[in-house]
Amino acid sequence: MTVLWKSEEIYDTLNTPNIGNWTANGVSINSRKINPNDIFVALKGPRFDGHNFISDAFRAGASACIVEKNIDTVLDNHGNNKLVVVQNTKNALTAIAKKARDRVNSQIIAITGSVGKTTTKDILKYVLSRQNPTHATYGNYNNHIGVPLSLARMPEDTYYGVFEIGMNKKGEIAPLSCLIKPNIALVTSVDAAHLGAFSSVSEIALEKANIFEGLQKNKKAIIPADSHYYTELSQNAQIFGAQSILSFGTREGSDYRLLDTVLDHFGSKITANIRGKLINYKLKLRGQHMALNSLAVLAAVDLIGANVEQAAKDLLDILPTPGRGWKSIIKYKQGSFSIIDESYNASPISMLAMINTMALEPIENRKILVLGDMLELGKSSRRLHEELAVPIKKARVHYVFTAGQNMKYLNSILPPNVKKTHASDSAALATALKNFVKPGDILAIKGSAGSKMSCVVDALKDL
Repeated sequence: MTVLWKSEEIYDTLNTPNIGNWTANGVSINSRKINPNDIFVALKGPRFDGHNFISDAFRAGASACIVEKNIDTVLDNHGNNKLVVVQNTKNALTAIAKKARDRVNSQIIAITGSVGKTTTKDILKYVLSRQNPTHATYGNYNNHIGVPLSLARMPEDTYYGVFEIGMNKKGEIAPLSCLIKPNIALVTSVDAAHLGAFSSVSEIALEKANIFEGLQKNKKAIIPADSHYYTELSQNAQIFGAQSILSFGTREGSDYRLLDTVLDHFGSKITANIRGKLINYKLKLRGQHMALNSLAVLAAVDLIGANVEQAAKDLLDILPTPGRGWKSIIKYKQGSFSIIDESYNASPISMLAMINTMALEPIENRKILVLGDMLELGKSSRRLHEELAVPIKKARVHYVFTAGQNMKYLNSILPPNVKKTHASDSAALATALKNFVKPGDILAIKGSAGSKMSCVVDALKDL
């Protein structure tokens, strides 16, 4: 395995005495997930202090531990030459992240958005890795800890880097973008996600636009043409010095335009205009929202200078993941039914995307929506839940099952022709559905992570 860090690099970066000679193949902040020859960074958090797990990290094979000066214990059996002592371990992780970014001559892409950022990042990582060595954010490690950790893990021979940036409140995106220093910054969407921490969606758009602050060398921005906040995003990209601002979407004039999406049992067939060139490709992912994610991917591939035609072909390899659109057939004694698992998270725009996709399912099957609360929407929560009633009516679903206080508002205003059931929480809803489901049914299940709709999926799989 290629060495990620040498001891002298870490000592020099952290300005600490060079007292040991070791190498590291990785960086970890979790003693339970240490791989042999990882550096363990002992972070202090509100619930855990990594210094309490230093011995565990060494037993798991850590090559060194980065610790703070005020630790109370001395590890007699490991020797101080494997302890890198600093004033603040979080600052140390950030310093290593900066060093990792500065030592590569790579094309770097940063991605943010209210919805679609993790899916877009994962797809982009895959198609780029088919062409050159690519490093990307693991999972959704997209916050003030996850971003520096992802950077610290970036190999020196990385050709493409893809990093995701999330946010829960104002002021979080800009410093992470400046740490990543991307050549390309992509905003997937702007929506009411995390609205509880903002006064308006417009304010969310301005926070998302701060991803452009960190742009370096060539400075390219990709923004959603269909967004109500296109102008704000474009203006802020200009303010932060973007040399190229390109758009993707369905709107006429988009640089990367989605022309047609045809859904079938296996996924989506897509026709797109890529800066004047017509291209057809297929996805095993369903829905226009997934088509737009794939279009954003091809926009980034094009701007980074990779092969767009090859990337479009490779998109067919991408499979939906559990909680993010995974469609599975559940077999039980009476027959079989289908589940579309969108239980990972929810916002108004992603909920609408799932409802619209459900509308395209065969009418001969019972189409059942299973919805949990969308959280962190602040004072607009009731209105945003109730607004789902219109698209649900248009989707011609047969039944709607809801759970949670906010979804109760939606349930109460659904039209009489929509059969409905409400439960206090997802566990009660799971019990009701187990007795209701029939062979041939199609169930689409979605809610915010805190609504725990995954327990409904698990209960149905256990039938």
